[in-house]
Amino acid sequence: MILGVLLFLLFGVTHLTYGIDVYYEFISVFFFTFNLYNVVFYLLNEYCKSFNNINPEHKKMYVVKNYIKSFYLACLCFTLPYYISGNYDLLFIKRCAIYYFTNDIIGLFLVKKLPTTTKIHHCTSTIGGLLILMKQDNTLDIITLLVLYAIFSSLTFLVNFYLGYRVHNNNIVNKYYISKTANIIYILSCVINWSLQVYLFFGIIWMIQLYQTILYICFLYSVVKDDLILMRWLYDDQLHYKKLLF
Repeated sequence: MILGVLLFLLFGVTHLTYGIDVYYEFISVFFFTFNLYNVVFYLLNEYCKSFNNINPEHKKMYVVKNYIKSFYLACLCFTLPYYISGNYDLLFIKRCAIYYFTNDIIGLFLVKKLPTTTKIHHCTSTIGGLLILMKQDNTLDIITLLVLYAIFSSLTFLVNFYLGYRVHNNNIVNKYYISKTANIIYILSCVINWSLQVYLFFGIIWMIQLYQTILYICFLYSVVKDDLILMRWLYDDQLHYKKLLF
């Protein structure tokens, strides 16, 4: 993963397809997000007693990561009308991708003891983001499908909020309803997303190289598997709180 970031920085300087504006935006967003981790950590630790009491200590940064990702995804939701209207400005897409995957890169560096499935998900999204930054035209290809997947993923920002919220908040009622709402939105978003992915993929499968097909299937397998695991976990989680409430 570190090698992937270094390669991106190298190509950002030497390869014209990235564009100097995109390169500097990545650097700016990276350092902004890195510092945002410290700011959010300080504010929560200083003014939120339940956060301050989190034990073990490394879970605090896990909470921060999910709150920041939830915020970024929620902001990206406002770009949906842009895509629905049929616009497809390549530079705009790349800038959205930067905000989508930068938090995942930093999370790998700053959050200790991340679950293996989470690490795989972050690595996959990072690789997908780097591929989007290398896209050179507006033709429909597997990179376009990655963009589409990311767009629908932004609708599930409540899931990341809950993953952070549950660690330090003991309000069972809030946990139950947030978990349930997040899972419903998650399922609906994924069903629509997967259907579009299959439909569009079979429309271009005969026009792309075999290695692209293999890469796309590997990508889809990885993220769908992670989505299903998280859906199941959310369902079991809300059942647990439902028993306590009712």
